[in-house]
Amino acid sequence: MSPSSFSSRYAGTKAFVTHFGVSLAAEVKSRGIDVCVVHPSPVQTRFYDNAPDGAEINFFKSTARGPEHLVECMFTAVGRLVLCNEGYFPKAVGLLHHLCDFSFLSEITAATAHTVGSFKQAMADAAKAKKKN
Repeated sequence: MSPSSFSSRYAGTKAFVTHFGVSLAAEVKSRGIDVCVVHPSPVQTRFYDNAPDGAEINFFKSTARGPEHLVECMFTAVGRLVLCNEGYFPKAVGLLHHLCDFSFLSEITAATAHTVGSFKQAMADAAKAKKKN
């Protein structure tokens, strides 16, 4: 979970689901109930259908794996792991969090997000949509 420019709802929801699932796992494990929260790397789904074209999105599209891989990972992890970081992306983000404090990453993201091509495109698209209305 990292600061995410122009995807605050997605990032906030993901953070909530992670913390809720991990907390729930602690509450119900003694009753024989397993909870597994999966952080997948990019998955080839229709998620990207309406995404803006940009270097970051195109990178994620190019490295996405099929949903069948994620299902296999989930069935392997349930009962063994509470939090399963599947693939390269959540592992890279986890490493980044070990190297840099979250508040530091937040400041860097806030200071630089406006310089990223996909952010600029999202803002231009929003301005066009506003003019239409």
